[in-house]
Amino acid sequence: MTRPSGLPSISVVVAVGGSRTNNSEELINCVLSILGQDYRGKMEVILVVDPNNTKIKLLRQAFPKNVMFLDFTRPPGLNGRDTRARWKFGWEHATGDILAATGVLIQWKSSNASTAVELMRTQGVEAVDGIVRRAPDDDSFIGLFRERAFISEFPSFRKDILLTPETMADSSRLPTFVSFFMTHAYFKRAKDSLPTRSDSDGWDDFYTSYSMIHAGGGIYCTNRLVAYMQHGASLRMWKQFASGVSGMRYCLDHPGDKYARKREAQTVLVATVLMLATLSAAVLTAIYGLLGFGLCLYALLVGFVLTGFVNIVTARNWRAFFFPPLTFVQVSIWAFGALYASISDGLDEEFLAIFRRKR
Repeated sequence: MTRPSGLPSISVVVAVGGSRTNNSEELINCVLSILGQDYRGKMEVILVVDPNNTKIKLLRQAFPKNVMFLDFTRPPGLNGRDTRARWKFGWEHATGDILAATGVLIQWKSSNASTAVELMRTQGVEAVDGIVRRAPDDDSFIGLFRERAFISEFPSFRKDILLTPETMADSSRLPTFVSFFMTHAYFKRAKDSLPTRSDSDGWDDFYTSYSMIHAGGGIYCTNRLVAYMQHGASLRMWKQFASGVSGMRYCLDHPGDKYARKREAQTVLVATVLMLATLSAAVLTAIYGLLGFGLCLYALLVGFVLTGFVNIVTARNWRAFFFPPLTFVQVSIWAFGALYASISDGLDEEFLAIFRRKR
């Protein structure tokens, strides 16, 4: 199925469902960024859409022939988002030698496809994944915070790493599946293990990569593949609580797993620090009244100032001085989510559904 030039063909699947069914402008930008790759091999884009999504289907006239629309009917009983189910459905109908995935609100760096094929050849791997960045024209404070805060939502890999069951605990982050490429053979090995449910509260990427490396093989993770977010940045504090719930749930369900032990140790450390700080504040306030409370606020302010200067250095931007309070709130909310999961006999799904609806 390769071209005379020897370059493998690539099929890129875009899941167009849920709240993304009306993002026509963003979808056009996404598709154009894929078709505008500097890769010289054959490429096709597969949009997996709802059968009745006429608004998106009208875009068919604006796209060239190598953009295919696939109708996807949501299976009965499928809870949560269906992005993973749509990707799997699209991959099953793709003809490319290499299968890729991204999202509606994503634009690709123009060299992603050629770099992915090069890495597969030079590193001898069958799957590669990259990193996420804010849009090049997004100079907002929240966008900068999400990308360059000390605890970043869009971290880089400390170094290129082949993600396997043995190296998962050593990786600084996990795949995001917005600039993901794999061979058709890799997909065939992994497809029966791929999760199609997306109700894991912010850990969808984790469970997808976990399934792939255990059933398909390693994923080469690199900073050389870059995906840019199109939508405006927001703090999404609700996601921190839900992610904390899923993180602790995974640790409790996999007590012997190396990655679970690493995350559990991090959670215990954060929770201990927060509890000691809270206890110290309560004791000082009880003994010294308003003076003790004021001392606690002063200590917190000094901590924010010191870490603010550290953030300026790491982020290379003066606005990073104001990151620490937001990071403190995010980490606290995440810890509360983990605590909730650890002490609850059974999770209240109706309560958690509030956070899932805000995704």
